Amino acid sequence: MLAFAIPAHAQSFHQGVSAFHRQDYVTASRIFIPLAERGVTAA
Repeated sequence: MLAFAIPAHAQSFHQGVSAFHRQDYVTASRIFIPLAERGVTAA
């Protein structure tokens, strides 16, 4: 069995995008700001 690990920041980024599309900007910013501070350029 082969398992693929998804980086934690990838899952968080996806949750941030989902929140943004729902126009839940407070949640999106709570997700994106820490990611950006850790150097995730897409955030």
